[in-house]
Amino acid sequence: MNQSRKTFGVALAVVCFVLAVARHSSAQRNSDAAQFLAAHERELQQAIPVARKLSLLASLAPAALAAKDFAKASSYANELMALGQSQQNKPGFGPSIYGNSTHVGNIVLGQIAFVNGDVSSAKEHLLAAARISGSPTLSSFGPDMRLAKELIEKRERDAAVAYFDLCAKFWTNDRGKLQQWKDAVAKGSMPDFGANLGYIFDSWRFAH
Repeated sequence: MNQSRKTFGVALAVVCFVLAVARHSSAQRNSDAAQFLAAHERELQQAIPVARKLSLLASLAPAALAAKDFAKASSYANELMALGQSQQNKPGFGPSIYGNSTHVGNIVLGQIAFVNGDVSSAKEHLLAAARISGSPTLSSFGPDMRLAKELIEKRERDAAVAYFDLCAKFWTNDRGKLQQWKDAVAKGSMPDFGANLGYIFDSWRFAH
């Protein structure tokens, strides 16, 4: 009996430690994201080149999401998509700018909808994020899969598979990953998304 109690006590201590680390990590992430926002939002109000503004918005939207400031995240995501759309036919920009802006913006908005319990809107944004012709980054490294994973966890498998199919039109260097993920979903298991799992949400960490 004493040994069982000791074992249970050790297990409970380990669980508490893991939860404490997770809470600290989450709090640190929120703090880091808030600091990023404070350091870069002022620049957005200045007269800066359009290319810089697009890059800045693409980082500020996910950073605001990480800071749990959903109002700012939504505002920046919508501004990013609008600016990308307005520049898609301008010299030096083109469809790839529209594609990247649309993908990032909709992924952020979809995540906000998901957090708020609006699964229907989350699915719409997920699919809208992939209705693009791509961009050099997306065609090489591929789309973000965090929202797709969360929807799969909610048993919204059809939406995830439809997303994979749309992504296949522009992700030409997927090395068979999309089909592997579709096969995994068809078997009722969770795909291993690897580096595609949420890279957009952490993009602000590498921005300058």
